[in-house]
Amino acid sequence: MGSSNDANLARLRDNQRKSRARRKEYVNSIERQLRDYHRRGVESTAEIQRAARRVAEENKKMRALLNRIGFDDGSISCFLQTGSLDPAGITTPNPTCDRDNNNELLE
Repeated sequence: MGSSNDANLARLRDNQRKSRARRKEYVNSIERQLRDYHRRGVESTAEIQRAARRVAEENKKMRALLNRIGFDDGSISCFLQTGSLDPAGITTPNPTCDRDNNNELLE
């Protein structure tokens, strides 16, 4: 009966060792995934920032072009906020979209 008990203890220790090894590998795997997700998040954030800078620069150029062909900044802002160059179509008070600022666009 002693050798059976020794065999059971040896099997139990072996199972525990294997379980610890599996758990350690699982934790390592999760840590690798976390590092990868973090890296991807940083890359995505940098990519989004680059895209935002490009869009801001394009908007600046478009605004300059519109200024050059006769649209003032107030008119551009009004259009961006309302989708209309006609201040009469504005349903909420908006100081940048008053009728006086936009008369030249309506004539």
